[in-house]
Amino acid sequence: MVSGLLFVSRLWLARLLFLGWRAVAAYQGQPLFFNLGSVTTHQLPLGDRVVELRVYSETSGDNGAAAIAVVVDGQLEGKLESTFNYDLLVSDHPGSYELSDVNDDGQADLLIHLRGQPPESYVLSSQDGKLYSHQSHYFQNFDN
Repeated sequence: MVSGLLFVSRLWLARLLFLGWRAVAAYQGQPLFFNLGSVTTHQLPLGDRVVELRVYSETSGDNGAAAIAVVVDGQLEGKLESTFNYDLLVSDHPGSYELSDVNDDGQADLLIHLRGQPPESYVLSSQDGKLYSHQSHYFQNFDN
């Protein structure tokens, strides 16, 4: 048991040294995971709207381009491009999402954080159900 824990600890240390802090940092909010070869839908309420984040790979294999289709009340609001890496020692999802009041109107908005170079964030407004680019400082220190 102890030797197994030491092995896992050594793998994480090697990952940290080889890939840097970005590889072991936690996501802000909920990860946008998906199953390879299929579309994974993350469904959540946003005020009186129903939002679906449909995540899927745009390439074959366990890393590459991923897409996130943002669907509001059954209508496609936008398609976001990101990357993922599900290699043996890495589990980099295309991004994450969280509910937060971005514009101080007292209603939760949906923030979508994407991995990539440079990382990007988008906000889905609870007011009008539209998708906007959002300045995020969450990922800024990962690659320094």
